[in-house]
Amino acid sequence: LVFMKDFTFQEVLFEFEILDSTNLEAIRKIESLEGGLCFAVTARAQTEGRGRLARKWESPHAGNIYMTLALEEKLLPFELGKILPLYTAFSLIQAINSDLVKYKWPNDLMIEGKKFSGVLCQKYKGFYIVGIGVNVVSSPDYGAYLGGYNLDLTPMNIFDSFKENLDFSPEYVINFLSKKFFKQYEIEVNKGEFKGDFAGITEEGNLILRSSGKDGIIKYGDVS
Repeated sequence: LVFMKDFTFQEVLFEFEILDSTNLEAIRKIESLEGGLCFAVTARAQTEGRGRLARKWESPHAGNIYMTLALEEKLLPFELGKILPLYTAFSLIQAINSDLVKYKWPNDLMIEGKKFSGVLCQKYKGFYIVGIGVNVVSSPDYGAYLGGYNLDLTPMNIFDSFKENLDFSPEYVINFLSKKFFKQYEIEVNKGEFKGDFAGITEEGNLILRSSGKDGIIKYGDVS
């Protein structure tokens, strides 16, 4: 196998002023065979950006990052492909390189309890499609943004980190994110459907909650 880190990103970066969605544009590139095996799409603004659980990702502000990375499944080590949302969050944290940044399962990043970045992963015709939104210069929902903490990030920083960290094992990624977890106690999933203390992350990337001395495995949900 030839892994993604052997490809040159600069040749396959598509930049737009405005798009409906960078994810949708990535799919169009795949359909037209225009993108190749590994490429990224960025836009200064999106009209139909979306996040997890069919939520809209507000994206009108130039200077924030609205980006989709698309790569053939074979370009990513299988073990990391299984935890792709977590690996993407890990890569973002590495790129930002600040102790202020915390991780919220499965794919959000926080500063001082406020979200500033989200990731949306899907598969499409043999490709991983990784949508990444980062509030860099502003936050439309009164959340955090990197510039407010004298931090910065570019699409190239993200891609370089994603590519350069492929040698890390899933165990390392999960251990790193566990130490970066934004909250240890009284965690709720799905608006109170599950409650407990953070007890770790499984090798498959699932959340472990501990309640009354017993551990429960959460495979999918929204943490608060």
